[in-house]
Amino acid sequence: MQPLHTALRDPQTSGTDAAAEEAPARALAKLQTRTADSLAGFRKMLEKAEPHFRPTVTAFIDLHERQADALARLLLERGHEMDADGSWMSTMQRAVIAVRSTVDDIDEGTLPQVRMGELQILALYDDAIEETRDAAQRGELARLREDLRALTDRLAPES
Repeated sequence: MQPLHTALRDPQTSGTDAAAEEAPARALAKLQTRTADSLAGFRKMLEKAEPHFRPTVTAFIDLHERQADALARLLLERGHEMDADGSWMSTMQRAVIAVRSTVDDIDEGTLPQVRMGELQILALYDDAIEETRDAAQRGELARLREDLRALTDRLAPES
């Protein structure tokens, strides 16, 4: 098994059929990485959150942990490894939260930014669902997407 970024750049798999076969894995990997980024941000947020806001942050952490595990499993089913650390965005999110917490409370005031980030992940779910041809995986991705949409609408509603 090789990391997805290596597999996708392999010149032996650069043909049209191979590229079409790898498109779902690319979409899934992008979604999984962004989920890991979001999870890193929420974990940092939990460290800095006001006590009354921690249950909201914990709910997002719990969901993103379950979703990261499910997405990793889907990637493994395709023969690819997951990226548990996320991307450079993980580091940036942790830094932004740390700086914000020095000048402002981490509480309900952050919900518009939370919603914006979660909407970006929902769009990545849409991309992954569109790219995936396997009916079982499409169903799993649709269920995961709906779980995230429901939590976002409940805890970070449109203002």
